[in-house]
Amino acid sequence: MYLEKGARFLAVVMPIVALTLALQLHTLEASLHGIYTPNEPVIGVLTFPSEGADESGKHAKKRGATSKSSYIEWAYVRWLEQSGARVVPIYYNLAPKQVEAIFKKVNGVVFTGGPAKPLSAPAPYFKTATHLYQLVKEAYARKEIVPLWGTCLGIQTISCIAAGGKDVTGNFPAFDSYSTNFTKEAASSRLFGGLPENLKKDFQSKVQAHWHHFGVSPEVLATSAPELVPLATTVALNGQTFVAALEGRDGVPVYATQFHPETNQWSNKWKSSSGLPVPVRTPAAIRTVRYLADLFVDQARLNTHKFPSELEESLALVSQNGKLDVLPASKPDNLYPEDAYIFHADASGMQPNLIVTQ
Repeated sequence: MYLEKGARFLAVVMPIVALTLALQLHTLEASLHGIYTPNEPVIGVLTFPSEGADESGKHAKKRGATSKSSYIEWAYVRWLEQSGARVVPIYYNLAPKQVEAIFKKVNGVVFTGGPAKPLSAPAPYFKTATHLYQLVKEAYARKEIVPLWGTCLGIQTISCIAAGGKDVTGNFPAFDSYSTNFTKEAASSRLFGGLPENLKKDFQSKVQAHWHHFGVSPEVLATSAPELVPLATTVALNGQTFVAALEGRDGVPVYATQFHPETNQWSNKWKSSSGLPVPVRTPAAIRTVRYLADLFVDQARLNTHKFPSELEESLALVSQNGKLDVLPASKPDNLYPEDAYIFHADASGMQPNLIVTQ
């Protein structure tokens, strides 16, 4: 008797349960279905290998990162997020097909700073960067704007790629806040051509944070990488002039600075070569770095790349895949901020978050 009652109960309840679950799944699928939202572009930031890295990379290893792990400094994420972007990692050791897959889902790409020269960085960092650079150019040839930004090591990487994979960097030590000296091409450029006079004066004051041993001279850039246009220069401690900012020629959406626009708001201060604290946090400094972030993120809003669903996009974010690692407070002079997103690899060297590579 009990079995009969149980069977009758299940016969009545199960269809209701099945219908309820179906409705819930339908609602979930509808809410998570990929809808292009140009006000929230997704920026893919190329990770840097922990192997051979500076203080952040060494600290990551102490926390259990392997030689195949990588990281993104927290300041770059905040610099982009302040202008309305969401940030996902592009792992430096992805296979070519994986790089192409993630490129179709992001609206822009960033090459961050790092502790090595481009061609001496652990492999396959430069290979992946080269692939992304070519994808940006190919997209532009199809009249699709997917901007690329490079900072410090990033501008050097872009220059070496545009030079056909040659090392075009030289010795240009700079460890202070410097002014931006515009070239004649800057006035008609996409990066600086629209600057109002007050913002132009801000850039020309000593507010841009430089912290590097290497750079690229304007002469070498002109002869070795003519597809790039130097827009600003700065004089290094050894008296030599290097390129401080550039963009791609003929409208190609490539932009880069040798200085660190992410640091003025988001990094700890460190002692400069002059003994003064860097970076400066004056209103002029903040206006310049906000201008650059806004311009780049606005460029990323010009294409319709997207993830298949909001769920996949959310699962791909740096906050979902990287461990936020905090540097010791005993390192106040460290260039990089307290925090870095560390992406731990497994024994095979595969990074997490494979959902973005499929």
